[in-house]
Amino acid sequence: MDLHSLGIPVKILKLCAEYTGREPGLEELENSFKVTLYPKREGAISEVEEQILNLLKASAEPLKTKEISDALSMAKRTTISWINRLIHKNMIEPTTEKRNDPKCRYRIRY
Repeated sequence: MDLHSLGIPVKILKLCAEYTGREPGLEELENSFKVTLYPKREGAISEVEEQILNLLKASAEPLKTKEISDALSMAKRTTISWINRLIHKNMIEPTTEKRNDPKCRYRIRY
């Protein structure tokens, strides 16, 4: 769904993107629509966080924790800590409800 075609002023979309790092989410429902406003993205990111984000951006599919830790030559537990920080900053998200699920992978949120 194109946000601009719905008549939402460009200024509002730009301000949301600057504040949160992404445009608001819109869902068309039966006789209405739902607007999702995301929380403010936390400050600057570290070098390790940037490396994780670059890996996820470069990958055609979401990545498992082990794939990220192997690519960055980090311990799995350390990788999980960095992943948790990025989740807290609303920059990445898990693909499953339970993060200890062996099928859980991570992807960019925007």
